[in-house]
Amino acid sequence: KNDGTKFIVVLSPEYKAINDSNYLPIINLCNQYQIPVLNHYKDKDINFNSKLFKDASHLNIEGVKIFNKKICIELHQVFK
Repeated sequence: KNDGTKFIVVLSPEYKAINDSNYLPIINLCNQYQIPVLNHYKDKDINFNSKLFKDASHLNIEGVKIFNKKICIELHQVFK
């Protein structure tokens, strides 16, 4: 952080994810150090669409395209 490096944590979508409590320690630590968290673990636009997943933890190419568009928009806001 001292050299101008900006840290960002991204939580990617998971198929049918409904509980992100496993990530709360990470999210709380990021909040403590003012590190942005782009939390898409329970992304309602992606999570329940099986056509966007290769398996429960990995997006397929269509899912990646949608996710990347969202992340690009959010990163633009973070770096404004």
